[in-house]
Amino acid sequence: MRVTRSHRSERDGSRFRLYFHYTIEGPDGTRQSTEVHELGLFTIDEMLAAFSAVGLAVTYDPRGPLRRGVYVASALA
Repeated sequence: MRVTRSHRSERDGSRFRLYFHYTIEGPDGTRQSTEVHELGLFTIDEMLAAFSAVGLAVTYDPRGPLRRGVYVASALA
């Protein structure tokens, strides 16, 4: 079996879309498959406000364990 994946992406305002196309080759022939991943792009302030809006206490560490930033949230007592 062999699977080939290609993709393209686009930004539409605060949304980012990834379009994946797969070609799957196997003993029964070849077939095609596609999928779309849509992601929201939010500022740090928008994310902090969203956590707070649902009743969570939140902090943001711009470095984080993977040096990509991390949000740490917990339920308010």
